[in-house]
Amino acid sequence: MSAYIYAAIALLCAAVGGYATHLYEDVRYSHLQNQFTSYKAQETANDEKTQVEAAAKTMELQQRSDAAEKAYVQEQSEAAAYRDAHPVADVRLCYQAPNGGSMPQATGGSSGASHPSAAPTNVQPVPSRDSGVRTGPGPDVGGLLNFLAARADAVSAQLRGYQAR
Repeated sequence: MSAYIYAAIALLCAAVGGYATHLYEDVRYSHLQNQFTSYKAQETANDEKTQVEAAAKTMELQQRSDAAEKAYVQEQSEAAAYRDAHPVADVRLCYQAPNGGSMPQATGGSSGASHPSAAPTNVQPVPSRDSGVRTGPGPDVGGLLNFLAARADAVSAQLRGYQAR
């Protein structure tokens, strides 16, 4: 009978051991499931935090962009109002040179070479001296200068807008 008792005890130990292993695996599974749930909750919180930070940064950049655009439009309208209030009068080119219409003579001689070299053959001839004296008024360039100033104002305002963004 002792063989039957040993077999029964062995069977009982195997059953209890299997049951204990099963309990251990259930506890371990439950622990891992809790860790996973905790990790997912933390990850979701981090994702939400990142999304909130990204939305805040996007909103800040959009506000800066809107402010720069508003400043650009205001600067353009102020410049246009000023140009409209202060029209450019006729601007004429001066035909009469202030020194009487003559160009100063070039001084001769070179300090470096003792013997001047022969002139190359492919140099264009220089025209004779121009007195610079013209009769009548020069052309009106006021409109062109006004256009140039308006374009410079527009480019300057645009660049300031880019810097503000």
